[in-house]
Amino acid sequence: YEWVALAPPWDFTSVDPPALSDTDVDVPTYPEDKLRNNIRVFKDAGFKVHLSPQVCCTLVNTTDRDETWWNAWYTELKDFYQFFIDIAIEEGVDAMEIGPTLFGADLPLNPDLPDSINATQEWQEILAIAKSADIPIGFGLSTFSALWEIQPPFLATEVNFYNELDYIGISLW
Repeated sequence: YEWVALAPPWDFTSVDPPALSDTDVDVPTYPEDKLRNNIRVFKDAGFKVHLSPQVCCTLVNTTDRDETWWNAWYTELKDFYQFFIDIAIEEGVDAMEIGPTLFGADLPLNPDLPDSINATQEWQEILAIAKSADIPIGFGLSTFSALWEIQPPFLATEVNFYNELDYIGISLW
C-alpha cells in the first residue's frame, strides 16, 4: 500500500442559518490535533496522504431556501475547505478531494437554487481555494446505490468545472 485516505467529518451546528463546525455536533469529529498527528505518522511511515473532508451527516432540506441562506451556505463551505487546505499545505498532504454536500443540492444543476445564486462561480471559488495547495485536487461524488440512476453519471455531464480537476472520485454505497 502506498496511500492512506483520511475523511474527517464536520457537521451542522445550525441549519438556519447554515453553520458548519467540528465542535458541538452530533457526528463524532476528527479533532484537528489528532488529524495533524495522523497525517504526520502516515507521512513519516512513507505513505502518501489523501485528504477528503466531509460534511456529514445532518440531512438538510434545501427547497425554498432564499439567496441569503445560500450565500451563508457557500461562505460556510469555503471556510470549511480553507481550513482543510491550510492543514494540507502545512502537513504536506499529497492529494485532496472536494465535493458536493447536501446530496448535490449545492451544485449548479439544482433547480431549487435561486436565480441570483451562481453555483458554478461558487464552486470555481472553492476549487481556487483547493488549488492553492498545489496538489492534485479531485471532486468526490457520493450516492446511495438506490439513487444511482438520478445522480452520477448525469452529474458528470452537467457540472462544467470538471475540466479543472485532477480526478473524479465516485463512491457508491
